[in-house]
Amino acid sequence: SPTPDQQEVSVEEEAVAVEAVDSTSSETSEAVTTSKVELGEGMLPIGTRLGDYKLLRAIQEDDDFALFEAEQTSIGRRVALKTLFRKHRKDITWVQGFVDEASARASVNHPAISLVYECDQEIGVNFYTMELVDAPSLADLARRRSELDSTIVRRVLETCVDALIYLRDAGMSHRLLSAHSILVLRSNEARIANPVKGRGEGLSAEQERQQLRKLAEALLPFLTHAGADAELRLLVERMGAERIDAINTIDGLKAVLSPHDQSEGLSGVELAKL
Repeated sequence: SPTPDQQEVSVEEEAVAVEAVDSTSSETSEAVTTSKVELGEGMLPIGTRLGDYKLLRAIQEDDDFALFEAEQTSIGRRVALKTLFRKHRKDITWVQGFVDEASARASVNHPAISLVYECDQEIGVNFYTMELVDAPSLADLARRRSELDSTIVRRVLETCVDALIYLRDAGMSHRLLSAHSILVLRSNEARIANPVKGRGEGLSAEQERQQLRKLAEALLPFLTHAGADAELRLLVERMGAERIDAINTIDGLKAVLSPHDQSEGLSGVELAKL
C-alpha cells in the first residue's frame, strides 16, 4: 500500500464546494453509534457521529480517504469533513502525514483560500474539518454552459495568481489549481478549495507551466462567447502554451496582469522626461 507521500489522492479537489442538495434523507437518518454498529476499516456509514460532528452525506472517496458533508451539531454549522480510513490508524506514517496535512492547511491565511477548522481523532478515526462553500466551481459552470463576464474572469485569474504566489512564499507544497477547485461565489469573487499538501518545496518550473495551462483550460470556456474580451482571451491562450510568446511562469503572468509602473522610483527630472 503506498504511503501518503507516494500517492496523489483522488480526494484532491476536496470539494469545499457544494451546491444545493436535497438532504432530507440525511437529516432524518439516525446517527450510527459504535455501541450498535461495529465500524469497518474503510468508509464510514452516513449518520456516524465523530465527537461534535454527524456525517450527512459522502462527497468523495478513494482507497484511503473520504470526504463528507457533516454537521457540527453544537452550533448547527455545515462543514466538509475529511477522514483517514481506520485501516491506517495504527500506522504512524499515515497518521502523521494526515495530521501534517491538516496542520499545514490550517496555517494558510489567504482571503481566497478555504479554511481548515480543526483536526481530531474519535473512535479510531482521524479526521479534520474544513469550510464548506455553497458555490459552483468553474467546472460546474462550464458544464452548464454558463457565461461569466470577462471582468469576472480576469478577477478570478488575478485571485489565483495572488494565491499561488502566497503559497510559494509561505513555503507550501500544494496540488495544482484546476477548474474543479476554483469556485465562484454569488458576489462573483473567487474562492479556492485549500490545495495544500504540506510544508515543503513549491512548484518546479515544469509544474508552473502545467499550472498555468490548467488555469487556461479552466478559464477559456468563458472567453468564447460574443462580447468576451479578445485581449484577455489572447493572454489566457498564451498561458503554459507551446509557442514562442508563451507565459510559463507565475511571476511572468503576474507581470503581464499588473504591468510595472514605469514612474516608480524615478526622480522628478526623470519623470519630466517621460
